[in-house]
Amino acid sequence: MTKTLISLATGLIATIILIVFGVDFAVVWGMLTFLLNYIPNIGSIIATAPPILVAFLQFDSFLRPLWITVLLLLVQMAMGNIIEPKFMGKSLDLSPLVVILFLIFWGFLWGIVGMILAVPIAATIKIVTANFPALRPVSVLMSGN
Repeated sequence: MTKTLISLATGLIATIILIVFGVDFAVVWGMLTFLLNYIPNIGSIIATAPPILVAFLQFDSFLRPLWITVLLLLVQMAMGNIIEPKFMGKSLDLSPLVVILFLIFWGFLWGIVGMILAVPIAATIKIVTANFPALRPVSVLMSGN
């Protein structure tokens, strides 16, 4: 629920920025931002690139797309590095390396859907392995501590 609210806020802020600057299809880019924020680490990059590209193609001046780029990146960095960790805390307790490995594996196997499901799958495996004494070392290896 927390991730959904943070992704919704990120999508809404991105939409507002794009509407204020007059970028075409601002609502579509905002919805894309909302959806791709579920993919850790690279989702925000994928979500930010298309509206920035459209802005550079749409406007004659260089200044407006530059401001759009700065603001969208600022929103993504603030939400991903400050706000989201503050609200989610250490609830998942997964190592960043484990998250990236799961993203690569499940992304290769199932594409975008696999990347969205990678962290819940990793968290589930960590919880299950933590509850079996023989598998507890796997859970410890997966933890972020």
